[in-house]
Amino acid sequence: MEIDRRVKLETLVATEKRAAKKATQKLELKEAELLQVRSMLHDVNETKSENKVLKQQPEASDFDEDLFRRSKPVQALVAYINMLHDFNETKIENKILTQQLEASEFYERKMTQELEMKNKRISEIEITVKNAIDRLSAVKTKNVSKSGSDGLGGSIHGLGDRALTRIENAPSSSSSVLGRSSLPLQSFASKRPAPVQSISEVPKAKKRVTFFSAAEFLD
Repeated sequence: MEIDRRVKLETLVATEKRAAKKATQKLELKEAELLQVRSMLHDVNETKSENKVLKQQPEASDFDEDLFRRSKPVQALVAYINMLHDFNETKIENKILTQQLEASEFYERKMTQELEMKNKRISEIEITVKNAIDRLSAVKTKNVSKSGSDGLGGSIHGLGDRALTRIENAPSSSSSVLGRSSLPLQSFASKRPAPVQSISEVPKAKKRVTFFSAAEFLD
């Protein structure tokens, strides 16, 4: 729509310019004719020639006024076309600036999203490391608890040794409670466990606790 209007305006300006050029050429021809007439009449009657020229001058003046009136709208149209041209250039510049601003905002949003993803990844890694540390701490605590249980087994074994010592000093009728053994009681009582046992010896300690439960019954 705006382009069609501009084309029409440019066409009108071109038409007015051609009309003005033709009028100027016509005026120049008339002036040339007047000069030629003056030259021809100068020898015949200078006064008559001058009067004729003076009579034709108002016609030329009217033509100049008409040409001036026609040139004013042409000048206005030219000024309007220049204004439209400047407006279009400003509009294009504003569009370019808008595109640059949108590109900058898109880049900023992209950088923000990447930073958020990196922070999220770091948080996930921190949680994974923390969970791993917690599991290691739990395993360490469990091993310490097992070591304590081994020590408890040794204490119970010691309690069984003391019970066997009391059985040796007891009357012979009380030995029938435990039944006959193929090994002497003194030699069995001399076998004491080490202060700290490994985890693989825990089942043996459990068997010892079960065996000496009868000794606790006699205590």
